[in-house]
Amino acid sequence: MTENQPKKPGKSDRTRAKILEAAKLLFAEHGYEGASIRDVAAHASIDPAMVIRYFRSKDELFARAAVVDLQLPALRVIDRNAIGETLIRRFLEVWEGPASGPGMAILLRSATSNELAAEKLRDVFGNQVRPVIAAVADP
Repeated sequence: MTENQPKKPGKSDRTRAKILEAAKLLFAEHGYEGASIRDVAAHASIDPAMVIRYFRSKDELFARAAVVDLQLPALRVIDRNAIGETLIRRFLEVWEGPASGPGMAILLRSATSNELAAEKLRDVFGNQVRPVIAAVADP
């Protein structure tokens, strides 16, 4: 293998990815409370102890599965009358689109019953939405 060739993922990387994909699916379908470590392990076809080995806790697994990058547009270049519609369309794309992953669905389904999810959702809005709106809003 030369320096320029990407390294093939090892068994450990593949196992971690398999667990994370199972967690994303189950957290998106059932929320934090409805998905257990055992459920994730069964879906990934591994022992539950392996989930803990790779992610230490359900909270850590959830935090890794519920990553959201809204990729909001720069609102300064949009007609002020279209800002609301633009944001709503973007949120619907994030919610419904496969490209962004299930992170937003995971957070929204879990935030009402789990404080960790609620905090992550507040972080998304505080760190991604607020600055974009503040750039065009009247102080």
